[in-house]
Amino acid sequence: MTALATAGRYTLTLNLYNDNIGADPATYERSIPVYVFRKSDNRRMDTFTLNQRSITNVVYDNAACAESRQLKTSEIRYVADVFLDPAVYNDSQGYYVVWERCCRNNAINNIQNPGNVGMAFLFEFPAVTQNSTYFKNSSPDFKFPNGDYVCINRPFTFDMGATDSDGDELRYSLVTPLAGYSSTMNALGSGQSRASYPEVQWVPGISLANFIPGSRLPAINSKGILSLTASQPGLYVFAILVEEYRNGVKIGAVRREFQLPVVDCGRTTPPAPSVFENDTTKAIQTIEICQGASTEISTRTDANLAYQWKKDGANLTGEKSAKLKVNQPGDYQVIVSFAKTCSNDTASYIVRVTAVKPPLLVLNPSDTLRLCSGDTVLLRATSSATYRYEWFKAGTLIANQNKNTLPVTETGSYVLQARDAQQAAGCPARDTVLAISTMRPVARILANKNNFCPGDSLRLTSDWPTGQTGQWLKDNVPLLPIDKGITIKQAGSYRLKITNQQCIALSDAFIVKENKLVVVVFDSLQTVCYADVPTVALKATPTGGTFDGKGVENERINVKLAGIGRHAIRYVVQSNEGCTGSQTRNLVVEASPVLRLRNSTTIARGESLRLEPKTDSLDVSGSRYEWAPPTGLDNPNARTPTATPTQTTTYQLTVTSANGCQARATTTVVIADFIFIPDVFSPNDDGTNDNWEILRTDQYPPFEVYVYNRWGELIFYEKEGHKNFWNGTYEGKKVEAGVYGYVIRPTLAESNLPRRTGAVCVMR
Repeated sequence: MTALATAGRYTLTLNLYNDNIGADPATYERSIPVYVFRKSDNRRMDTFTLNQRSITNVVYDNAACAESRQLKTSEIRYVADVFLDPAVYNDSQGYYVVWERCCRNNAINNIQNPGNVGMAFLFEFPAVTQNSTYFKNSSPDFKFPNGDYVCINRPFTFDMGATDSDGDELRYSLVTPLAGYSSTMNALGSGQSRASYPEVQWVPGISLANFIPGSRLPAINSKGILSLTASQPGLYVFAILVEEYRNGVKIGAVRREFQLPVVDCGRTTPPAPSVFENDTTKAIQTIEICQGASTEISTRTDANLAYQWKKDGANLTGEKSAKLKVNQPGDYQVIVSFAKTCSNDTASYIVRVTAVKPPLLVLNPSDTLRLCSGDTVLLRATSSATYRYEWFKAGTLIANQNKNTLPVTETGSYVLQARDAQQAAGCPARDTVLAISTMRPVARILANKNNFCPGDSLRLTSDWPTGQTGQWLKDNVPLLPIDKGITIKQAGSYRLKITNQQCIALSDAFIVKENKLVVVVFDSLQTVCYADVPTVALKATPTGGTFDGKGVENERINVKLAGIGRHAIRYVVQSNEGCTGSQTRNLVVEASPVLRLRNSTTIARGESLRLEPKTDSLDVSGSRYEWAPPTGLDNPNARTPTATPTQTTTYQLTVTSANGCQARATTTVVIADFIFIPDVFSPNDDGTNDNWEILRTDQYPPFEVYVYNRWGELIFYEKEGHKNFWNGTYEGKKVEAGVYGYVIRPTLAESNLPRRTGAVCVMR
């Protein structure tokens, strides 16, 4: 049973050694059933079908004896990959697999009624899961046996050893073969649960101790080597048990049953053979061959002799001549016997063949050398002071080239052969490289300029084709990333290295410079008042740039267009190298006070007037007021002073806001004398007081005159009363004598004079 990589997966193999004289292996079963049982209660766990995988003939040392004694054996191998569930196969006492078959070879001499006795083959294996952990294990595997027989009264040894892939300890013992429960009626057994399997019955006088009678009883040592000296011819069956131990605990066991013929080989023995190499006459016991090479060993050729070569104790199939081609290290031996009669054979001494490794040799490059047009490339090999080098081109030795390097300028196949002078065998090492021509790539840098402005960058590109690789360099230092374009922000010398397999091209140096910084000096802008300053001059260096911002007109700011507020004014100038410099200043336009006064106000002489300016968007609390002249004012710094001028006076008010902006306005206070209004007149056409005439109007502002009769009917109206007079008529007729009411109303809005009312008497 061989454990596979996946837990619970195994390969089950059964090797059946078939006596071809009794049964043709070609007619044997193509598949066989095997049964798995649990040791603790012999419960059957699984049934698996193993399919026939191969049939291999066993090779006998002495062909004449094997033929005369009808010795012919084949190994029939049955195989199946199976799954043993770790969750199920966890019983600590383990498990065993059984295959039963009836019947045995009727010619067997040491057991009773062999032709009717079955066979039972089994092996034991441990639980797949132990202590909740997967327990990986493969069972011991017996080596493929040589075809052999025992000569009477001649010491005999036979290798029954096994190997264990887990490195477990193997313990060997001879045991009695099992008969099992198969029969002529049930040749394959029933696969039923059994507590035990019966053994074969030895014939009288035979037991496990002497299953092959002789002067030296059968024994097996710790390496599985069976030894005995037989005294009676016959065919004898026996069994080998190999038990598997790990850390001193038995975990499994495998049985192999075998039958050996004992024959009378006669008393003659061929002479002991010697072994030679390559038809030389000097016998050899050791040979060195170069790894991968071969040699020929041989012994004396005689038509009366038969030969069988062995390697590492195993017969080599088909190697029955006096010569053997050897290409692998190992222990070789030839068995010599008489070709036509069965007799004792004799074995040569062991010839040990060792393989000598050639010196370590590696060419660089290791497979293909790509030559760029016009270049010389140095082939380089492993260097050693003890190596002897030979270079070949197209199979021809290159003269005067005996170093580990070779300059190559031409395409072709180059071979280096080296031998180590300290190595007796002188095994050559070879390595080959093919030189082919490769077109050199083109490396060029593409850019629309070779300079950039401070804080800016420059894009360099190239157009190398697919399949080539590029590497950008700055001052000969590699840059990342590797791409067909690179953005640079530093001045320096840039180059591009293009690689096409082995060929490299380096571009010319592309010098990139960083232009000077454009330093802009933009004069500061003072805060201005909206109403005071119409324009503000702009000044910056270097000249030749442009100003931009609200209200900008060429190199001045139109304050009215800009308006009240904080305005960012930017100056941008470009150098001759195309670099741009800029600076921004802020112009603050403060609001000026909005001031309004009446153009004039007329007051009567001796009267007073409160001057009241109108101010919009003005912080009254933070403003200063100055009236001039102060003549006739009770407080020239008051916002609303009281004016009592003695003559007509024009006053100017200057208001200064908290931000320093000023506004000015003027007003005139006109002094008017009182008019004289007669209270009686006589419109009788006598030339005296014929008209009602208002006197002293030259200092009086324009006024309107209304005259009403006693019923309130307007009978006279004069828009400009100081020009026309009432002659005492109404609608062209003289009015009756009596009292008439009047209203005199100044018509100027700036006038501060009151309306005059009264009555006039008309007399006849």
